[in-house]
Amino acid sequence: MLASCIKMNNSDIFVYYILIIMNKIRAFVSAKTMTAIDCVKLSANVNYSDGIIQGFDYQDIDQITISVINICSVPFNILGMELFSDTTNGSNFIASIKDFSIGANQTLNIPVYYDGIYLGTNLSPNYQISINANYAIYSLIVSVPQINNPPVAEDIIVDLNNREDKVLDINMFLNHFSDIDGDTLAAVIIEGNTSNYTLNGLPIISGTQIPRSAIESNQLIFTAPDTDNYNEDATIWKAVDSAGSISI
Repeated sequence: MLASCIKMNNSDIFVYYILIIMNKIRAFVSAKTMTAIDCVKLSANVNYSDGIIQGFDYQDIDQITISVINICSVPFNILGMELFSDTTNGSNFIASIKDFSIGANQTLNIPVYYDGIYLGTNLSPNYQISINANYAIYSLIVSVPQINNPPVAEDIIVDLNNREDKVLDINMFLNHFSDIDGDTLAAVIIEGNTSNYTLNGLPIISGTQIPRSAIESNQLIFTAPDTDNYNEDATIWKAVDSAGSISI
């Protein structure tokens, strides 16, 4: 039996080598280097929510993290970027991430940094963030800080006879105290020359807060000078309300 054979003329051999070269080109293209755009993504199906305070000046404060994944077997260094900003009503609020490195096939939680002031009136704004064309919803819950008005402390005038001490009871202060927010009197501050005042038998230092409970226990006493002469002793008293505000 005669063995079969293949005969090629010169043109056949040329085509054969061309095909080999093209296959090598295809193999080279399929093994191209992967980039961060190909590999580093936002973790899938994750949305984010955080809270901020309207009018608060944020200065590089991080409160929340976002999840980022590297789907490739090589590490990458990623430059920082702005995730979103808000200029509503004159706001200059910005959320951003800083430079970070991510290892091969790694998932990282990257901190988000806040800068500036949010002045908008939308108390639940939503933003769309993206990394390498992967998108997620980033929602904020904005709280409005409660503004507490200071209480009002009116003058208290007490007439005493010579050498007559006086217990300063709580009603003296309550009758000259008011608060537009409905807060109650929590403490009293006496400033100036406090040499004639004692609290539970001890001298009072000017500017010390005297708790309401101590006044209700009759511990605050004014000791009259040991003299028969007429004189006036004036000090300044301030009221501290239950929210911590002090009268002007």
